[in-house]
Amino acid sequence: MACGVPVVSRNLDESFILREARSGIVCGSDAEFSQALVELARYADKRAAIGNAGRAYAQTNLDWSVLILAYKAILKG
Repeated sequence: MACGVPVVSRNLDESFILREARSGIVCGSDAEFSQALVELARYADKRAAIGNAGRAYAQTNLDWSVLILAYKAILKG
């Protein structure tokens, strides 16, 4: 996500972050996966939008300046 690259994934437990960040396409089947790859290959604007969403999410939620505060809060109890 932080690289600004759109992600295509199968529906896994970890896929929630792609939905939350709107940084990828989560697929339930092999056919959906293939279709998502074709769609991203065809539409540069969609690739850019999804990639930009991932980058923005990473900067806002996954930057070390944000994570350090969260870790400190956890460690302080």
